[in-house]
Amino acid sequence: MFKDTFILTEWLKESSRHFKKTKEFSKKVREYYNGDQLDRTIKQILANRGQPEQYENNIAKHNNAILGFKKERQIDIRLFGRQQRDRVGAEMLNALLKAITQVSDYEVEIDALDDELSLEGVAIAELTINASGEFDEFGREHKDIEIKQVPSNECYLDPFSRAKNYNHDARYIHRCFWIDTEDLLGLGFDEKKINEVTNINYVADIVEDDMWADETIRKRVLLSYTWYRKYDEATKKDKFYYCFWSDVTILLQGESPYDFDGFPYEVEFLSRDFLGKIKYWGLYRDIMPIQDHINYAKLRLQNMMANNKTLINRGALIDGDMEAFNSEYSLDNATVMVEDINGVKDIKQNVQIQQILGIIIDGRQQISELLNSNKEMLGTANNRMSAVGQEQRVQTGLVGLSRFMNSSDNLQKKIIKKSVKFIEQYYDTQRVVSIVDEDYIQDYITMNEAILNDNGGVELEVLADGKVKPIVSNAISVGKYDLIFTAKPKSNSMSSERLRQNVELLKVLQSTDPELVKYLIPDILKDSDSPSAKKIREIIEQRDTQSQNSPQAQQNAQLQAENEKLNMMVKQSQANLNNTKAKAMLDRNQIDLQKAFSNSLVQKETVKAKHDKNQLDAMRRIG
Repeated sequence: MFKDTFILTEWLKESSRHFKKTKEFSKKVREYYNGDQLDRTIKQILANRGQPEQYENNIAKHNNAILGFKKERQIDIRLFGRQQRDRVGAEMLNALLKAITQVSDYEVEIDALDDELSLEGVAIAELTINASGEFDEFGREHKDIEIKQVPSNECYLDPFSRAKNYNHDARYIHRCFWIDTEDLLGLGFDEKKINEVTNINYVADIVEDDMWADETIRKRVLLSYTWYRKYDEATKKDKFYYCFWSDVTILLQGESPYDFDGFPYEVEFLSRDFLGKIKYWGLYRDIMPIQDHINYAKLRLQNMMANNKTLINRGALIDGDMEAFNSEYSLDNATVMVEDINGVKDIKQNVQIQQILGIIIDGRQQISELLNSNKEMLGTANNRMSAVGQEQRVQTGLVGLSRFMNSSDNLQKKIIKKSVKFIEQYYDTQRVVSIVDEDYIQDYITMNEAILNDNGGVELEVLADGKVKPIVSNAISVGKYDLIFTAKPKSNSMSSERLRQNVELLKVLQSTDPELVKYLIPDILKDSDSPSAKKIREIIEQRDTQSQNSPQAQQNAQLQAENEKLNMMVKQSQANLNNTKAKAMLDRNQIDLQKAFSNSLVQKETVKAKHDKNQLDAMRRIG
């Protein structure tokens, strides 16, 4: 721990130097989203012309649509114990996480994190433990987890962090913000040290002054809240520390009270390059130049439509009064007298106006292509299309935003995993947890329930520090859990359409092949969102199992086995018969061949005998 704030201040300045351009760019993107898109020079020119300021806020249009669809997704978070002994703990953790994630404050904080992730490109969540003010029957106070979004402009990160998870290699994280001195008293700081703190901005080149507070009414000071890691020689590993400080005063510091290693923050980047000038950015870094081009084109178009361009020959005007002619000719309902009408020529700018309109339309299309968004996702489509078709088009647009969706989901996964670690450490009081199973049946489990002895008293154990603690059951122990995080659209048009088509198919099969219907019903029920659909599937499966185990089913199975055995014997007999026939045919063929061979030999011997006889007769005649 530190004796002064020198190192802390240097860390803060180091982070500010590396992230200065990044924070300036993030501020510019936020200003564009809020509608402040024109610089001072253009505003001054428009004021001199008397032309109203005009801009086209494509960033707000697309970002609101993206966040709207992100919010409409249904998030399902489930923990499963890797070992059998972790099963009960996983069920209780699921119930506690459900209670944490379904409160309105959690959704508000997640929406704020998504907003910063899409615009600034970084989202920072802080997890803290707060006392609830409620106690169990043993006088132990219940503790609750609080998840808060921390504005990125208040945070100063370690520029040399390279790991995808910021907690793995970062050396520090700062948060600097202005706060009332009365709030410092509420945080439990020493009043003497609070009186030492001044309202001077000791890092004026880093943090903007608090220009909105009236020092005569309230006193506000710049508070810095730092978490850092430091190597400990005794344990030969890094330890984590926190420090509240302001200027040269250390208000409070200490070692991390948490059992896990890391900061109580979770940081997620959308796009990140710590080696570049812009270290991180959101969805609109490539959109900004196109947005400026569109704004310039619209202002140029508005100026061209409001002005006249006229060529005038010398002597065509009365008394040559150009100013009087210009003031009268520019009116909407104008009648102007001239000396020679042929000397006045009005220059039309229709071609240039069409070209500028084409530039504006092309810029809008480029923005949609860069963001991979479509009209269905933005809600501006007016073509006739079914609800299923529109849903498919919307999902196609969201595929292009998968990087943002995945980053947002990863941040929530980190928050949930760290919440589990907080629960394992701080949820040590006796409380009732409501558990709802897959069949929507509600059950209640008493967490950390005290074990009673035979006399009805509470079993106690003496801790190492001499304190007495009741022996409890159903306590959440440190275990290993698999986190299943799924997100799906709340819209069910496609599943409803499939269910409707399958029902029509069942009607046809009911009249053509009723036996097939009972095999298709369990699969068709999967498209139903009714809580009783799963129960019906289980009843069908249970009835099939019972029918298979019944005596009649066993007798039928035995008869079927005997029939199959007889069929096999018949097939074997037929095969043997076919083999015998084939062998007999082969023997017959061999006999025929032998007969033919014998006949050929007899004929050969006969021919030879005749030949020998003829030779003998010839010799006798000669003799």
